[in-house]
Amino acid sequence: MAIDNVMGSIRNGMDVRTDDGVSLGKVAHVWFGTDPQSSTQPCDEDQCSRLEVHFPYGGGACYIPYTAIADVSGKLVKLNLSEEAFNRKAWHRRPRWLPAESESPVLDVLGKPNSYPGLF
Repeated sequence: MAIDNVMGSIRNGMDVRTDDGVSLGKVAHVWFGTDPQSSTQPCDEDQCSRLEVHFPYGGGACYIPYTAIADVSGKLVKLNLSEEAFNRKAWHRRPRWLPAESESPVLDVLGKPNSYPGLF
């Protein structure tokens, strides 16, 4: 599946799971980057497309690069790594190329602009 097709089919609110079935949270935003043409270039250090996933119960966020996506089906994004491998990644750091959080649109749980910031 081409990157444009994968990232284009992901919507806010979709569940994100590891390949061993552990739910990580919900997609909060899909960020499109300047993806490397070479598959040998490390995506973790580049401005590659990422999913911003919010952990449940206010547990923070992570920024998963598109290279970690195995499949998108229905309302589910499945990753190509286990929970253990996911926990070893430094994807909790917001990439520098993303706009500051204060510049990001405030979205409700359905991914629509939230007209009542602070209530969701």
